[in-house]
Parts: sequence; structure tokens; C-alpha cells
Amino acid sequence: MWDSWIAYGTWALVLATAVLAGVALWQILEIRSENKKQRTLTACSMYDYDPVIFAARHELRSALEASNLTGSAQHRGYIITILNYLDGIAIGLDRHLYDEKIARDHVRTIVFENCELYFKDEYFPKDPPPIWRDYLQLTLLMERWELPRGDERAFSIPGPMRDWIKQRRSDPSARRK
Repeated sequence: MWDSWIAYGTWALVLATAVLAGVALWQILEIRSENKKQRTLTACSMYDYDPVIFAARHELRSALEASNLTGSAQHRGYIITILNYLDGIAIGLDRHLYDEKIARDHVRTIVFENCELYFKDEYFPKDPPPIWRDYLQLTLLMERWELPRGDERAFSIPGPMRDWIKQRRSDPSARRK
């Protein structure tokens, strides 16, 4: 008689342990999801709150408003600071460190406006390839986030950049170059 009670008790203990393990797993997954969202919001807010990025934005905006944005070393440094920040977001999204939906809602316009402004050969020497070739993940992100033509919020990716992206997508070994 006691043997059957011991067996029932053992099965009840196994069931309770399985339920606790399931709850623990669910909590861990929820915490990871919330951390990913928080990392995304933190990374996106750096555009407004990081002092280096803010200073670069301020200097570039002032130069643009004064029609004085040139390819000087100082301006190139500011442009590269902004593009490196945006490329960091793109790399984080590619590696699933950030939540893409949240990032898209927060920085899509920022990505396209800055790339449209600063992916210009006039700010960089003519000898190397176009500057956007140094930002593969950022250009791939632009392609992924591009809106259909006709949408008033749409930005268009220039033809040479689009061709280069297609080439990188079709040749996996070229992605690393």
C-alpha cells in the first residue's frame, strides 16, 4: 500500500519539477526578450544623447545650413562618426542583438536621411571606391527597410549602390570584402 503512495508522490514531484522548469524557462526567455528591447532603445537613443554623436550632428547641421559642408578632414570625421553609429545599429540587427521592429520605428528615417546626405563622393577623395562600400551592413539595412516607390516617406537607393548590394547578396564570399 505504501509503495503505491510513494509512486504517486514521485510522479507528483516529477510533474511539479517539470512545471517549475517550464516556468523558469519561460521567465528566462521573457527576460532575454525584454533585455533585447532595452538594448535596442538604448542604442537608438544614442543618436540624441551621446555627446560625440550629438556634437558631430550639430557641426554637420551647422555646416549644411551655412552651405559650408566640404570634404575637409574635420567634416569627414564627423560624417564617419555618424555613419559608424548607424552601421553599428545595422550590425547589431544583423546579429540579432537588437529588435528590428523597434529599431526600424525609431531610426529608419534617421538612417535614410543621413545616408542620403553623407553617402556622397564629394565629401571623400575620388581615388577609393564610394564611401558606402565601407558600410555593407548599413547598405543592406537600407535595402531591407526601403519603402515602395510612391510612398511619401520613401527614400530611394541609388542605382550603383543597389547593383553593388545585389552583387554582394549573390556572391557570399564577396560579403566579407
